[in-house]
Amino acid sequence: IPFDSTFVVFDTETTGFNAGGSDQMIEIGAVKLRFNDGELVMCDKVSVNVKPKYFFTVGSQWVIEVPK
Repeated sequence: IPFDSTFVVFDTETTGFNAGGSDQMIEIGAVKLRFNDGELVMCDKVSVNVKPKYFFTVGSQWVIEVPK
């Protein structure tokens, strides 16, 4: 990677691995990174919860539907 590069890394969170079945994406995040004098620096980040089609728990926390 060139030392003057800037790039974005994406991450998704799901309820499982069965995309064609009942599992769904529940969160997507992105981090913008760049090299600064040979050091990797985080420039910006965002994380968005995605509305699931049903209620479920993550650990001991309930994920609830957000009103439209």
